[in-house]
Amino acid sequence: MQVHAVVLSTAGNQNYIFGSNKRRENVGASHLITCVEGEWLDRALAEAWADAGAEAEVGVGAEAPGVDGRAWRVEEHGIEVVTANAGGVTMLVRDEEVGKKVVGIITEAALREAPGLDVCGAVGQPFTWGDPNEIARGIAEARELLVVARTRRRGPRLRFPGVPIAARCGSSGLPARGVVEFPEGRSPSDRRHPPEGRPPSAVRPPAAAQPSVEAQSPTEGRPLMEARPPVEVRPPAGARLPVEARPSVEGRPPAEARPPAIGQAPAEAQPPVEARPPAEARPPAEGQPSAGARPLAETRLPAEARLPAEARPPVEGRPPAEGQAPVEGQAPVEGQLPVEGQLPVEGRLAAEAQLPTEGRTPAERPLEGARARAEGRLPEARSAPSLAKLHAFDRALLRLAIKMGLCVEGDEEAVARRKLSSIIDHLNFRAEWVAVVHADGNGMGKVFQRFPSLMEEQEVKTAADYVSKYRDLSEGVDECARDAFRSALKKLRGNGWSAGTDEPPVLPLVLGGDDLTVVCDGELALPFARDYLEEFTRLANEHDAVGGVLKHVEDLRGLGACAGVAIVKRAYPFHRAVHLAEELTDEAKVVKQELGQDRSALSFHVLYESAYADLERLREQQTLDDGDTCLSGQPYVVGDVGDAEWARHRHWDDLERRVAALTAREDGALVISASQAHELRSALFRGRQAAQSRFKMVSTWLGEEAVHGLADDGSLFWEDGTNRTGLLDALNAAPFLRSKDVS
Repeated sequence: MQVHAVVLSTAGNQNYIFGSNKRRENVGASHLITCVEGEWLDRALAEAWADAGAEAEVGVGAEAPGVDGRAWRVEEHGIEVVTANAGGVTMLVRDEEVGKKVVGIITEAALREAPGLDVCGAVGQPFTWGDPNEIARGIAEARELLVVARTRRRGPRLRFPGVPIAARCGSSGLPARGVVEFPEGRSPSDRRHPPEGRPPSAVRPPAAAQPSVEAQSPTEGRPLMEARPPVEVRPPAGARLPVEARPSVEGRPPAEARPPAIGQAPAEAQPPVEARPPAEARPPAEGQPSAGARPLAETRLPAEARLPAEARPPVEGRPPAEGQAPVEGQAPVEGQLPVEGQLPVEGRLAAEAQLPTEGRTPAERPLEGARARAEGRLPEARSAPSLAKLHAFDRALLRLAIKMGLCVEGDEEAVARRKLSSIIDHLNFRAEWVAVVHADGNGMGKVFQRFPSLMEEQEVKTAADYVSKYRDLSEGVDECARDAFRSALKKLRGNGWSAGTDEPPVLPLVLGGDDLTVVCDGELALPFARDYLEEFTRLANEHDAVGGVLKHVEDLRGLGACAGVAIVKRAYPFHRAVHLAEELTDEAKVVKQELGQDRSALSFHVLYESAYADLERLREQQTLDDGDTCLSGQPYVVGDVGDAEWARHRHWDDLERRVAALTAREDGALVISASQAHELRSALFRGRQAAQSRFKMVSTWLGEEAVHGLADDGSLFWEDGTNRTGLLDALNAAPFLRSKDVS
């Protein structure tokens, strides 16, 4: 029997998910990627079987497979799903046309329902079913064809040309396709802090609900109109009393007794007004034309010669007088009778709401912005990818709730949606520090590359057994990651959190295969990452389909993971934070060379600056004395490592010990005060000798017992080819590791 390998995968997932700072779009994008191995795959299997069954080409003589296409087997039904996770699918089909149809259905669904998502598929050449090595070769060749197919077509961004000129999306920068109207205060671009205990939509009431000036109270910054003192009406100059007849003001001398102003002649020496020459007899000032040369003022008609108000032409921008026709397109004044055929403002808004949106010109909707403001909506331009992500948001909440273990499908969906919505709003509007946690399994690519030789060593002879083992390994890794996430989340619930949310503010955006990307509150990032790595390593090594297979290989022995944690301010560009977390994960991967791939480690960075965060530049800033001193002890190893010398001083327990010393209190006050900690931080950047001197001075003031937790063998530094210290890491981590997290 001849079979074909079918391979589909997404590309640029991180850019697709994290290209926007809008949390709702991040969540929707994550859901659309899972549709590749989820609902779109189920749809393709159903349609492919229907067509194949009608033509009697596939599954001849087999019973109807039912609705669960993932349980089909290629020998019986002609289609078999080998792996389906992390935005990728690997299948086997007997008929090449069935494989092409599956690829076509999934890619067309992506184009229609997830514009901007890069999905590509390939159908490999036929190979003989039966030999496990032939299956491995056929899948590898199909993956090579996939790479060629992807390079021969245009990227997804070229699907959205900017010509003709269109408004730009406020989220992605792509040409806008439509307008999304958010309730005021809930706009994704609104970064104001809503009041605690109130939803973001209550930040500011809509324009129609704002109180009038007369209704505002003095506490709102403006006094009542009735409470204002009356303005004194000043009589004209001709009606004023002479100075001597005016009433005297208390504390002020009478006019005749006042001394003249500086440079002013006494009153008796000033000429009377009537004795002054008339204006036309006065000489003109320097640079001023004479009275005769001045242009005549415009002659104004007397009142009785002016046109009546109703006969005057209207002036644009000025409210028309009673009985006067308004300017064309101008709203009539309140209380004025409209011109025949013209609707009042409310009537025009109501009538305009009945008009279809498609095909309307700006002239046909002159009051659209006014209506949006009156209803408390803020319209924002959005591109086709952004609209698709927002549309998928509600469906994504349910999927995330099920994956996080907040509910089972069909049970308490409304409660789970509310809990997740509160988490998203907290991360969007209230959290001061937001963290991106990225975790990746160690050497999974090497594991799948060596899988054929592993099966040979375990004497797997048949193609069916080979495919079954391959599927079990993929699903086992996915199961370990999901269970490790739930376990870490459960520990966070037990320790408590400061955010006013029903669940710990942790939002998984990528959770498939051995990959994990989480957005969470900054205070939870480090304990969550540590607990996840510990649980994933334990579960993977105990799982029969994962650890049970890898423990037989000498240089593999098991499966670990590494993580990177980037803690940034909420307004920091999201895609940059994700990039930094990925770089930190790569830095932590050094543990594979030092201790083996069955060990786990993490690196972190707290970013106080708003500039572009390049990890190489950040580490160079922490390298002093011509490279002889490094102020970072990262990565930190998590879990049991035995007596490995490389892990000495750089285990997670060592970091917690230093943080405990910095945060220790006695009689309610810090043992090491904030000013002393600041002096230690400053001394670190002046070099190793300056840091050691400052440390000895602090230990003299406070006693060696107080600073013992900061030292490693009596010194701030240890040597592993470079003089390293973990004090700066502890100073950065201290605000984000609470006493409950430091054991």
